[in-house]
Order: sequence, then C-alpha cells, then structure tokens
Amino acid sequence: MILTTLITKVNKHLATPLLRSGLTLRVSLGGGVIRPNPYLDYLSLVPWAQRLVSFEVRSAAQQIRTEQDREPTAFDKFVDVAWDRLFENASRAMSPPPPPSPSPSPSSQAHVDNPQLQALQTYLRPALVPNEQWGDVVRWYFNTRFVKWARMEYLAAKYGDDVRMALSMPKYGDLSSVLPMAAAAATNSSNNAAPKDASISISSPLPPPSASTLIKAFNMKHWTKEKNSDAVSDRMREIVSNLGGRVVPIPGSVVLFPDIKPDTDVSSLSLEDILELAGGHVSSCGPFNVVCEEAGLYEFWTREYIDALATYLLDRANAVDGDTVVLDVGAGDGMLAHFLRNSMAVRSSSRGKAGSASRTPTIVATDDGSWRIRPRFDVETLDVREAMSKHRDECQQLIVLCSWMPMGVDWTAHMRTGGADEIILIGECDDGNCGDNWATWGNPEFREEDAEDELQDNNLHVPSYEIDGYKRNDLVDLSRLQFSRFDSSVSSNSKSVSFRK
Repeated sequence: MILTTLITKVNKHLATPLLRSGLTLRVSLGGGVIRPNPYLDYLSLVPWAQRLVSFEVRSAAQQIRTEQDREPTAFDKFVDVAWDRLFENASRAMSPPPPPSPSPSPSSQAHVDNPQLQALQTYLRPALVPNEQWGDVVRWYFNTRFVKWARMEYLAAKYGDDVRMALSMPKYGDLSSVLPMAAAAATNSSNNAAPKDASISISSPLPPPSASTLIKAFNMKHWTKEKNSDAVSDRMREIVSNLGGRVVPIPGSVVLFPDIKPDTDVSSLSLEDILELAGGHVSSCGPFNVVCEEAGLYEFWTREYIDALATYLLDRANAVDGDTVVLDVGAGDGMLAHFLRNSMAVRSSSRGKAGSASRTPTIVATDDGSWRIRPRFDVETLDVREAMSKHRDECQQLIVLCSWMPMGVDWTAHMRTGGADEIILIGECDDGNCGDNWATWGNPEFREEDAEDELQDNNLHVPSYEIDGYKRNDLVDLSRLQFSRFDSSVSSNSKSVSFRK
C-alpha cells in the first residue's frame, strides 16, 4: 500500500516535467525542424509522458469528484508529510515557477466547475508554455500527432460529462448502433479506466440513429450545415490580433499559421486559446466531436443520410439493364455497406409492393487492413486495385464508394483505370483532409507548378478525372444530411461528390 501510494506521488510530480522536457528534446533531436516522426517522439519519451499526463488528469479528476468532502486518514497524512519532507523540494526544483493567473475568460468558470478540465489545466499548461511565451508553443506547433492528442484531451475534459450523460439516457438508445465503442469509452472514463480500443465493437442489427436524435443528444441545434472556412479561423485571428501578430497561410496549403514574435507573453490566454492558436480547432466544438474522436469515426452515419444514399444508388442501378455492384473501398469496419444493404432491402421491397420492378445492387465492402480496424460486418481484405480487378467483370455497372480517403493520396486514378462507371467520394473535398486536393478533386490552387512542363502539355491545367472522361457532380442534397468528425458550430465540412462517366 505504501509503495502504491509513493508511486502515485512520483507519477503525479513526474508527468508535467517529463512532457515539458520531452517536447524540448524532440525539437533538438529533429535539428530544430518539427515534422511528424514517431521514432523521434519515442526517443524523446513524449508518448510515455502523454500517457502519464492522461492518466494523472483522470485520476485527479476522479479524486476531486469522489473525495472532495472526505477527511484524509492518518495514513494519508503520514504519506503527505513524508513526501513533503523528502521529495517536495526536489519536485519543485524540477518544475517551472507557477504562471501568472490569466485574465478572466469564458472558460475560467468551466475550469472551476469541471474537475477534469481543472486537472488538465494543472498538468498540461506548464508543459505547453513553461515560460508563458509564444516561443514555447513553437516547440510543438508542427508536431501534428501531439497536437491531435492535446486536442482530444481538452475536448474530452471539457465535454466528457455531457457525452456520458447523453449516452446513458434511454431516449438516445439508438445511438448504440453506431456508438457501442463510444459508450464503452465514456463508461470507462467515468470509472477511471483506460478507454478500450475504439475499433473493437459488436455487430448491431439496429438502423443508424436519426439526425434529430444526434442533434438533441449532443446539443447541435444551432450548428450550421454550410462550409465556412473563414468562420473556423475567426477565433484564431482574434487571438493573434490581440497579441499583436498576424495570421498567414502556410505556403502550398490553406492552413493558417500565427505569425507572432517568440517572446510575446501568452499568460493572458486560456488553455483553449493556446490550443486554438496551435491548430487544435477546439473553440467551436462540442460533445459530438468527442464522440467521433473516442469512437474513431470520421463520418457519423444517420438514418436520413443512409436512406438518401441508398435511394440514389437504387435509382442508378435501375438506370441500366444489367447488374450493378456498389464497391465500398477503404471500408474500415464495414458499417456503411451494412447500413446501405439494410436500407436498400427495405426500399426495394416497398417498390415491389407498389408494383415497380426494382433491381437491387450488390454491396461489397473491401479494405486492405493497413489501419488495423477490426471489421464489425463483412469486409473483404483487398486493396483498391485488387478490389477493382476482382469485381469489375461481375457486373454491367460498377459504382465505387469511398468514405474519407486518406489524406495526401489519390485512389481515384486506380478506380478510373479499373473501369468504375461512377465514383462517389464522401468526406472533406477540395481543400480538406481527404485524398489529394489536385489529383483527386481537381482544385487548381494545389496543382504543382512547373513552367517547362506547362509548355509541353496543355492538359496540365485539366483535372485528371476530366482527362479520363468523368464529370463531377456535387451531391448537394446528400451533403446537407452529413455529420463528420471535424464539423463545428460554425462550419460543416464533409460532402458527397460524384464523378460519373
């Protein structure tokens, strides 16, 4: 018991200094250049420090919740006195002086009312900005893996209680068809346990939840359904302006970077503001974003979207005389294909009863397994080329679905050369996180310039899909029904786009 208590004390005082030192060492190991590199992360012990901070934040929050009014035992007092005498001075020497109290902000009261957010502020802020200067942030700004973790920790701390409450309410029970893993994660979090692997779940015969259930459960009534990139960056611009800096785009992208002097004082900023400046995009989020992160979802399927997409695919199948195969590539757990099969079966039956002949397409889910997502439903282990090769000759019409193609890669070239009659892409388009913004979507702002090549080939200005004889059609009615991981109250990011011969 004494050993366990002492280990807890050591971990409590080690977490923040270890993370702070690890972030500094990470910069040194990279030669001053910060790029995603998991090997350098592990060499600098950053992942270990992150896990330690996560554990201590949850432990501290749980202790505040359950022992706020409990009088410490004689043994607790003995350990505290022994710790103070033997180790407290050394611990204080390892830690930087406490930062000045920031000016009151909208999130100040939230810290007081929310034990987990209060604990996160205590453990994380001294590691992120030990000197309370912008130069501290620059140490980890471009470490996308770390920023992603910090974002999730903050959102989970701020909205975790809201998520647990929503998932525990019987009237929102149909969320479990999409979110059994999120419910488990929320339960584990409340019990101070590590979240289970978000990819592990059980098959569910239930239909996806309705949009109204989703909106009510996670308080999204006033969230916009339009994409507004400027609104997403408004808060960043406001903070940067208050610090006397400016916001500039990173060359070759639409990502904005705060141009701020390294010695600028950031002690007046809240933890939320610091993460917002670092590209965490936390200021306009809510419980819904936590659910998507915890469950590993990029697109949240709703009954309305699935039924609308199923109707669209049925209409396409009945526009030709032969069989149609709908091939879902990069299908992950197979949830989209499963929901579409069920919805199509209902709609085909309804059309038959109404006296209309209806051909139902065959739905096939495939995935190469590289992301190690455990299937919940039937998924063939095939990459894009293998899937196209296997199923192209099985039908007269081949429609390829792809939800949230990995960022920076383009699978559509394989789809087109493999004989797809139509390609439907779901996710962020043109300037987002899905596919290649030029090769996939044809956004000329992301085309690599080469003057010599331009003189030799006039087709360089023409999108690849047009060269291959495909026409783009944004499926606006479908897009309005979508909910995705990076949506916020000010912008809806995911779209459905068709490329048809």
